[in-house]
Amino acid sequence: MKLVAIDFETFFSTKDGYTLSKMGPIEYIRDPRFAVQMMALQAEDWGGVAFGDEIPQMLKGLESPDVVTVAHNGAGFDFLILNEVYGVRPAHPIDTIPMAAWCGITRIGPASHKAVTACLGNGEKLAGTVISDGKRWPVDFTEDERKAFVFYASQDASQCLANAKAMLPYLTPDALKFIEITSRMACEPVLELDRDMLLAYREELKAKTAKAREDLGKLFRFPDDESFLKAVRSKPAFCKMLEILGREAPMKLSEKKTKTKLEALRLTGHENPAPEEYEVWEPALAKTDLDFRAMESDPDERVALLVRTRLENNSSMQASRTERFLALADGRPMPVMLQAFKAHTSRYTAGNEGKSDGLQMQNLSKRDPSMLTLRRAIKAPEGFSLVACDSSQVEARILAYVSDNRPLLDAFRTGADPYADLAEKIFGVPSKEIHDGAKSGNKQFKTYRNTGKTAILSAGYGVGWRKYADTLLRQGVRLNPDLNVHYEMAKHAHSVYRLDNQPIVAFWKYCGQVIEHLAGGGEGFFGGPSGRLFHYGYMTVAGMKYMQLPSILGPNGFVLRYPGLRAKAREDGSPEWVYDRYAGTRKAEARVYGASLTENLCQYLAFALLMWQACRMAEKGRGMFRIIANIHDSFLAVCPAGLEKDTERTMLDCMTSVPDWLAGFPVGAEAEIGKDFTIA
Repeated sequence: MKLVAIDFETFFSTKDGYTLSKMGPIEYIRDPRFAVQMMALQAEDWGGVAFGDEIPQMLKGLESPDVVTVAHNGAGFDFLILNEVYGVRPAHPIDTIPMAAWCGITRIGPASHKAVTACLGNGEKLAGTVISDGKRWPVDFTEDERKAFVFYASQDASQCLANAKAMLPYLTPDALKFIEITSRMACEPVLELDRDMLLAYREELKAKTAKAREDLGKLFRFPDDESFLKAVRSKPAFCKMLEILGREAPMKLSEKKTKTKLEALRLTGHENPAPEEYEVWEPALAKTDLDFRAMESDPDERVALLVRTRLENNSSMQASRTERFLALADGRPMPVMLQAFKAHTSRYTAGNEGKSDGLQMQNLSKRDPSMLTLRRAIKAPEGFSLVACDSSQVEARILAYVSDNRPLLDAFRTGADPYADLAEKIFGVPSKEIHDGAKSGNKQFKTYRNTGKTAILSAGYGVGWRKYADTLLRQGVRLNPDLNVHYEMAKHAHSVYRLDNQPIVAFWKYCGQVIEHLAGGGEGFFGGPSGRLFHYGYMTVAGMKYMQLPSILGPNGFVLRYPGLRAKAREDGSPEWVYDRYAGTRKAEARVYGASLTENLCQYLAFALLMWQACRMAEKGRGMFRIIANIHDSFLAVCPAGLEKDTERTMLDCMTSVPDWLAGFPVGAEAEIGKDFTIA
């Protein structure tokens, strides 16, 4: 295979806000001001810089099956330019940012070209964009500036090639294939946006907001919309409006302000102040505050309307998302931009390097009715269909596997209903009765089963009973009209879960021992039925032989890194374990303990399985369908009309198969065929 690096330099202007730090890449590339200044290309035996009509000539050959095209942030920029401006679709588009993430380089610093190049010892990136800000090529450049800018572009391409060559030996074939699949989601888009539907939905949202303002305006006499919005968003003003309607805002303890006040008291000599001296309480008015959300159902419709208005206007999620979709509904397909391996556990994250286009496809919740219209507006092109395949309860199954929880594994393996089985132990009602009743729509049995389901899906990572109880409420599961009784019943259910899943509880404790041993320089194997699923120890960062970090190697070759793993004393003197995590250029301290490490491992292994399945689908689906999006535990594919059933069968076959390193894992999957994003 021949390796070729490319790098586009394009017009931008910080003065006019036309930059990738102010605009997402899709909007930027499709803007009328967009212009390619030049393109640098570097192969192992040749390199050069092209301008204008020369560029298409230089791009010849990238679509050849024996050519791998690499670019830094290629999936978020260069590859989309290739397709949209030049009609070129590289045979193998590989982005060096996910390469660096797989190798562990982005766990110790930023993912920028400058940082990756420096880490790998391939020189120092020049500050070439200083030369080109606001200038059109070539008329606005002096002769010296032209020479400097050409050198800058060629150097970027050369460094990109050197970086890719340095990292390639550390990537598995599947890792490279997965990067390619992800790149194609962005640079070869197919999903279309229904502009008429989005326009109608925008008007519907405006009418709904206007009606709320009108009704509340009559009560509180707002002179204009701006005053209305200002009052709704202001905590003091909003609380005053609640008081006028005879209600008090719920309150919550502000941990941050309480900590600040306590530290201030101690600095002034108050060693042991009483809680009432330093605790700071504030109105609980966020969408995550359950007592406030409960006021949406207040018997006084005026109160309910006021609460709903704050929730909707404070976030305005649907309205802003609708505007983002409309901005891209110009008849061209919508790219799906995801970053492979960016998350600590290797899972996808939305967006790209720089400012996001705000589409956040993975956050279009299937269960949120308010997102349904937006999902319907995302459609397959004419003559094509969509097929979605979802991995069933993959993290819950993985947790049972890594902890070797054999009864739970058997329940998943035999097709039993583990949620109803746990509910039987919680409520004393036969499992079959709960299962059948929930399936038939019986409200009480649905509550029972959802209580067991939520425990298995959310309590497996060490969450306390209170958080579990709140999770039930957020999902609409209230075990008793009396909130205090609900909490007592949830506490009981939480205890039953832990008693019934002792292997999982024991695995949390074992993971805590692994952390301590790893921090002390130890190494070993643990996890899974064999006890050797994961290998921990100090491991080299790919391409940096002198950099070793506390790490855990997974069975597919990905390494979870815990830089600077160390003990830290809590306020009471007891130890806790922390490590350094990087977000862009910022380094933050993150806690890790037995249950959180369990969560890291399960999220990683679940996604490792999904990645393996996606690679098999890409191989078997060639010529029939193509994967075009990921939504957490499911993949979305597009196929020509008439091939839906064949596509569904192939996807199900792949997503109910497991690699050798996950032998015996009880995998399950479901598929759905449709014409829009509601199936995803």
